[in-house]
Amino acid sequence: MVALQNTIKRLVTYNLVGLAERSVSVTTVQQVEHPRTGVPGTKIQKQRFCGSLTFLASEIQSDLPDAILAVPEIAAAIDRGDLRNVSTPAPVRAPEIATAPLAADPKPQASATHRRGKEK
Repeated sequence: MVALQNTIKRLVTYNLVGLAERSVSVTTVQQVEHPRTGVPGTKIQKQRFCGSLTFLASEIQSDLPDAILAVPEIAAAIDRGDLRNVSTPAPVRAPEIATAPLAADPKPQASATHRRGKEK
């Protein structure tokens, strides 16, 4: 998925000729739980894209398909600097470091203060 930002200070509409001809649709699959029973399942969503894309001044639109970068009008706008690709790359997972459990103290130390028995 791609996020694009309009860098010019006016409303702009781009015709998605390349996407309209190929009728691109994006299918997302999510692992979800049923709200009442808690039973795990999958949720499938299909999203179709229309023939144009409108940006307000300085607007960022996210969750656009990667194929939108191949549309000639969008590619030209990115080259001119009218649009900026602000997608963040997938986070890189840091390697897990195995840690040894702390050794338990075999003998508890005696307390410094001793209690005296009750005196009458």
